[in-house]
Amino acid sequence: MDSTIYQGCKLDSIHPYGVLLVRIGADDPSFIAIGSRGQFPAYRDGFLEFRIHDADACLVDNAGTVTVTVGERDNLPSPSWWNGTCDDVNYSNAVHDSNGKPVHPYLITSWRGIQVCGPLPWTVSTPDHFVTFPGGSVEQEFECTELVKRYIYLGYGINAIHYRTNF
Repeated sequence: MDSTIYQGCKLDSIHPYGVLLVRIGADDPSFIAIGSRGQFPAYRDGFLEFRIHDADACLVDNAGTVTVTVGERDNLPSPSWWNGTCDDVNYSNAVHDSNGKPVHPYLITSWRGIQVCGPLPWTVSTPDHFVTFPGGSVEQEFECTELVKRYIYLGYGINAIHYRTNF
């Protein structure tokens, strides 16, 4: 069907004709094609603008309605192996300062319920706390790779893989 439509009616040649487009803010020149039941990440604050992929001059022959539902994604759960905010109970039992006192992690920020945590700099004198993900991957808690694997596991249900290389 796309090839039978006058191509001058397309706003962007890479998207199929008639697909639902969205952008955030009228000052953003690019639209994202979301189509039917599509989702997209809110890449900035602003008003949502939806339109059909059809140039303004070509809208005169269009008819019908489109219903759009906008919602927020739910927060993701804490990992089943966590105990307390930022896994405080497990972390402080495993990690201590130079005086032998437990080190408590602090919450830096969170997004969709994923807590980004860490110890205060220069407070840890014992080996870090390690967590084992479903799938067998072992990571130091609060390191970059652990945060990414935790998000992918909680958000998409994908088990972390263990990869080892020798450099």
